[in-house]
Formats: sequence, structure tokens, C-alpha cells
Amino acid sequence: MPSAADRASKFRVEALKRWEKLLRRIFPNGIPVRYFWDDLDEIIRVLDIIGSVELTNHTFSPHGGGLDLTGAERSPEPGCIELHYGRGADVSKPGGLFFESFGEDKLEWAYFRLENRTLKPSGVYEELYFDTHEEVTHLGGGEYASRAIWDQGSLGYDENGDEIPLPSEAKPVFRNFNGAFVIFAKGSIYNNNPATYDARHSKMSGEAFRRYIQRNIDLIEGEEREVGESPPA
Repeated sequence: MPSAADRASKFRVEALKRWEKLLRRIFPNGIPVRYFWDDLDEIIRVLDIIGSVELTNHTFSPHGGGLDLTGAERSPEPGCIELHYGRGADVSKPGGLFFESFGEDKLEWAYFRLENRTLKPSGVYEELYFDTHEEVTHLGGGEYASRAIWDQGSLGYDENGDEIPLPSEAKPVFRNFNGAFVIFAKGSIYNNNPATYDARHSKMSGEAFRRYIQRNIDLIEGEEREVGESPPA
């Protein structure tokens, strides 16, 4: 039976192969150093491609943690899209989708960055727990209710005491007020370091984050593996 180290090595090799294949699918004329999409339909098209390929679809959120992207679509909210992760979703008001790379021999460090424009709170809550996002239940058509509605599994009870079921399209949603998402290769050094799940990418501008990644590439090539350290102030 293969050891845990052997299985991890096999996973990394396969994931990076799929990542490179994905990048060449998106950029059939050659992988650029930088690229930018600002059209919503194009952003959705690229995110759909990423979400369709297993082992390439892990997405770091603006507020910490991450989930496997399965696709994207337009949101009922003007100028917004929904990023899907199975049953749940993130609502984002994109300012643009950026691709960044560092050379053909360093494709595991290439990444996509979805920048969010400012999105106002839905008004569901009188007070917000976070200034980065709110967690709500999307009832369909851009109508939101408290997350508690999803957790209780119904809209309450009617005058006869019968439970009012949730609409079939209901789902839990994170509405992101600001920040950014990033997507790295699932087998990459960045993706496999738990410390990077602190949303450091969203605490830096796009240019600052690119410099941060370049610095880590330089450190690792010098055999000083410090990708898990906190970003410089």
C-alpha cells in the first residue's frame, strides 16, 4: 500500500498537471504573465471553466477559508455574480478578474484574483457582525432573509400552524462587501499551507499580493520556505 507521502506526492503531480492543462485551455495562444477580464459574462465563462475541472477549483474567500468552486452565474443583483460551491454561494460585485503568472516553469504559482467592488448590506440585519460580509438566505429573485431561515428549514408557520416551506431555489449565501477571491492550483505550495487560509490575499492590493508571491518564489528557490509566514506590513 502506498505511504501517505507517496499519495500526497501523486496528488500534487496530478493536480499540477490538471492546472497546467486548464491554463492552456483558457489561454490557447500561450499563457500570459498577466491578463484581465472586466466583462461579467467573460468572468463567468472563465470561472465556469475553472469550476468544471476537479483539482483546480479551490477558491480562497475574502474573509478567510476556502471552498471548491463549481461554477458561476449572474446574480439578480445588478452588476453582481454568484460563485457556486455545491449548495451554497458567494455574491460578488466584480471589479475585474485578474490572472497573474511568473513564467512557464513556475505555473504552480500562477493564480486568478477576483476583485470585489463595494457592495452595500442587504438590509436584512439591523446590526452586522462583520464589515466584510453578511451571511443570508437567498429566497430567489434577489430576495434575502436571515441565515436563521435556512437553518430552521422553513419560513415559519401560517395561520393554521402549518410549516411554510422554503422555496426550491433557496440557498445560503455570503454577500461580500469588499475584498477579493484568489484561486491557486490545488496541488500548489500556496494552496497546501494552512496558514494561507487567513485571507491575507484580501488584506493586500492586487499589486502588493503579486509582490508577496514573487518574494515567496524567490525565498523558496533560495531554499528558505517561508510561504506560511504572515505578509509584511
